[in-house]
Amino acid sequence: DFQLESGEQASLQLATEAIAVQATKNELLYKEVAEHTDLKFYDKGNGNVSYDFILEPGADVKNVRFELENGTSAYINDDGELAIPVEGGEMRHSKPIAYQEIDGQRIAINSNFVLKDGDLGFNLGRYNSDYTVVIDPEIYFAPVPREMEIEEGDGNFFTSVECERGVTNTVQCN
Repeated sequence: DFQLESGEQASLQLATEAIAVQATKNELLYKEVAEHTDLKFYDKGNGNVSYDFILEPGADVKNVRFELENGTSAYINDDGELAIPVEGGEMRHSKPIAYQEIDGQRIAINSNFVLKDGDLGFNLGRYNSDYTVVIDPEIYFAPVPREMEIEEGDGNFFTSVECERGVTNTVQCN
């Protein structure tokens, strides 16, 4: 389990117990979660958990797959994010950013989630198989807004969109 700065919990269950784990203050590194592939969890400093799949040369992105609990309700939204409905909102994984470091330059690789029957994986565009590939999504909680209309005595209406963490937007309507 991971404690986010916001107080929320995130957890990971791996299918095998034979995975070596290296832990530092702000990072967990799971070695060889798939052939030539490590998995690193860390806090980017904004209170959200981020994770990297680190594919060394020889790794096959098709082997980077995991089963989602309650995966039948998960979906890929219009922004390319993985959205998993939970009480009070959605747990989201940002659209994956993939890249390679080659000769000191970060080279972007097209990437997206693939979700099929509760199994999550990735598609990658063209990349140089001689170099390490990093796939880097971030996990965050998106509260489901509730909309309320309030009428004041002078005939003005206000529409507020309220989330579990407070009012996020108020619009006056005459």
